Amino acid sequence: MQLKQQEIESQIYVLLVKAQENDEIIRNENPIELARFLITLLFGHRVLAQLHASPETIDNTIDRVFKYLELCNK
Repeated sequence: MQLKQQEIESQIYVLLVKAQENDEIIRNENPIELARFLITLLFGHRVLAQLHASPETIDNTIDRVFKYLELCNK
């Protein structure tokens, strides 16, 4: 499981660096920290799904993630 997490984190990191280079996200965010944050959220959503959370609950938490990321981009 640890290796898979590191692979996903690495792929997200690469995408975040490219997004920073293209001014698609703010440059003052540390891309490795942001990648770890996103992995944590991803795994949290997996837990919610395994606990049979309603689709609305999962959608609401995903919406909140995007709102947070939007705020970080200002």
